[in-house]
Amino acid sequence: MVSVNAIEVDIAPATLNVNNNAGECITAYIEPSVVFNDNFDDGDALGWQVILGTWQVLNYEYEQIANWYIPGARSFAGDTAWTDYVLVAKVKITDDGWGGLLLRGNAAGNTYYELYLQRGGYLQLTKTVAGSRTWPGGVWNGPQFRVYVGSFADQWWYIRADVNGNNIRGKAWPVSGSEPATWHINWDDPEAAPILNGRIGLITFSWSTTQLPVYFDDVLVTEDINGINVDTIELWHTAHNHKITDVIPGSGLFGDHDGDGIPDLTIKFDRATVANHLRGEGITSGDVELTIKAQGFVDGSDSVRVIAKGKATF
Repeated sequence: MVSVNAIEVDIAPATLNVNNNAGECITAYIEPSVVFNDNFDDGDALGWQVILGTWQVLNYEYEQIANWYIPGARSFAGDTAWTDYVLVAKVKITDDGWGGLLLRGNAAGNTYYELYLQRGGYLQLTKTVAGSRTWPGGVWNGPQFRVYVGSFADQWWYIRADVNGNNIRGKAWPVSGSEPATWHINWDDPEAAPILNGRIGLITFSWSTTQLPVYFDDVLVTEDINGINVDTIELWHTAHNHKITDVIPGSGLFGDHDGDGIPDLTIKFDRATVANHLRGEGITSGDVELTIKAQGFVDGSDSVRVIAKGKATF
C-alpha cells in the first residue's frame, strides 16, 4: 500500500435503540486515506517534476503547451516507494490530442505504465521501461489495452486507474456523466518483472499546436481498498477490545456513497446481534465506539449513540 493502510469509518445509524430491533442492518462505510491531492487552486505546481514539455498552472488548472510526441511530455509527483493505489484526475484534450495518467513512475521518469485518452475516442494502456515503449501482449490495439470510450475532444473527462500487484485497471468517462460500473481495461502484466512501485504522473502527446494545450485538474491518489477481503471484516467493541460480530456475507459494495470522489466500501452488520451484545453488557445509554477491523488495514472507528426506549424485543 502507499501509506500506513489507514481507513476512515462512518457507521449508521448514528443512534442505536437496543430495545428495538426495527431495521435489520447496521451499515458501515469504509473510505481509504487520501495520499496525494492537488487541485492547483494555490496557483502553483510545487511538488511536480517536469521531465519533458512546458507545463504551467493557469486559471487554477495544470496545462501542457509544447509539442511532444512519443515519448510524450511528462510531469511527475509523489513517491517512488508507492506500490498499490488508486489515481483519478480530470483531463481535457484539445482537438484530437492525447493525454492521461502515468502509474508507478521511477525516479528517472523513464519507466512507468501509461493510461491515456487517445485520438478517435479511445482509452489506451501502454508500458515504458527504461525509455523503451512496449505494447502489452505485443499488440498495440488489442481489445484488452485499447477500448473505445466516446468522443472527448474539448471536454473535461475523468480517468481513473487502479494498480494492485501486477494488475492494472482503468476507466474513463465525461465529468458531466456517471462513472462506469465496470473497468474498461483490466490487465495482469505477465512479464517476469512487472513495475511494482513508483510515483504518479501526467502525460501528453501532440504533433500540432492545434492539439494544445492539454489540461489537467483535481489529481487525487488514495489507498487501494480493493485489496480488502470483505468477508473477513469484523465489528468490535473498542473499549472492551472484543469482537461483536462478523460482516454479513456478500454485503460489500464498492462505490462512492457520499459523492466526494473518493471510492469507498459499504458493508453491513446484523443490527439485532449488535444491540443484543451491547444490551447484554448493560450498555443502554451514552456513546459507544465501534471499531471495524479490516484484514491487512489499520482499524477504523466511529461512535454511535446508544438508547433504550420501549420494551426490549430480544
